[in-house]
Amino acid sequence: MERFCLDCGSKITGRADRKFCSDACRINYHNSRRKHDEYFVRLINKQLKRNRDILEKHYRAKRIYVPVNQLHLEGFREKYHTHTATNGTFAVHYFYEYGISFENASMVHIWKEENQAE
Repeated sequence: MERFCLDCGSKITGRADRKFCSDACRINYHNSRRKHDEYFVRLINKQLKRNRDILEKHYRAKRIYVPVNQLHLEGFREKYHTHTATNGTFAVHYFYEYGISFENASMVHIWKEENQAE
């Protein structure tokens, strides 16, 4: 049975459990797989940072009630958040130390989590 390299597709000779024709192909194959995962994580972190910066700007300007559509116009996307806290009445979705809770469908309340030693 012929076997072929997972990276370049060339024919493999030698041990029966070998998957790559050379160390270069093995390294290239694993680096390319990891690169895709790192790219996805980088995109999510970029959006989380953008969300945090937008919330920080409004919080520092003492605007703690902000229309959702205004946040969206600034590039805010609530799909990804770092953690959620609930108090039984409502949930606060955090983007690092800044969070939002929905007052209604069109308005959010911006919160800042105080640093706590863990």
